[in-house]
Amino acid sequence: MKRVFFYLMVVTSLAVVSQANATEGGYIGIQSGAAQAADADGASSTNTWTTEYDLGFTIGAVAGYDFGHLRFEGEFAYQKNGFDRSSSLGPGLPGGSYLGGDLKTLSGLANVIFEFENESSITPFIGAGIGIANLEVDNLRSPVFPGSTNADDTVFAYQFIAGISIAVSERIALDLSYRYLATEDPDLHIRSYEYASHNVLLGIRVYF
Repeated sequence: MKRVFFYLMVVTSLAVVSQANATEGGYIGIQSGAAQAADADGASSTNTWTTEYDLGFTIGAVAGYDFGHLRFEGEFAYQKNGFDRSSSLGPGLPGGSYLGGDLKTLSGLANVIFEFENESSITPFIGAGIGIANLEVDNLRSPVFPGSTNADDTVFAYQFIAGISIAVSERIALDLSYRYLATEDPDLHIRSYEYASHNVLLGIRVYF
């Protein structure tokens, strides 16, 4: 968590020392794109394993205020990834066992974003956010074990952001961004579970 707050302080400091003028005002926006949940390592008293996921999608909405170079916003997002397969060391799932079911993530974060304003219509930006996320395992199935697993947990979440913004007009901007979303280890009844995701999104912001 210390690393998260360090990045937030860096972004804020960059905005304070910047002197150029930038667009200001409130805005709302939507964004969507590809989401790849990172391989998750787990462990029990008898074995360890790695769970892999299919490429999924994410969709979300933002609302915030642009102070000129510095944006503060709230973000709500939904993400879904299908379980792909699990490799195991020790008794349990044999290597390469294919899984069924989905991992769903509903997150709410407060972001701070610094924009590197310049004379062109393309503006690079970096940022970070903190908040909470609800992770839900939906109908997880394995050919080795009978039945299915359903569980969910709400935990602390954070993300790092980098991308570019393209000004379409004085009131409309398009965003292309990469976001690394991660959480504290959730309790999903499958022992020592961890979560992180690499997301690429295309969004639109409208100023009012």
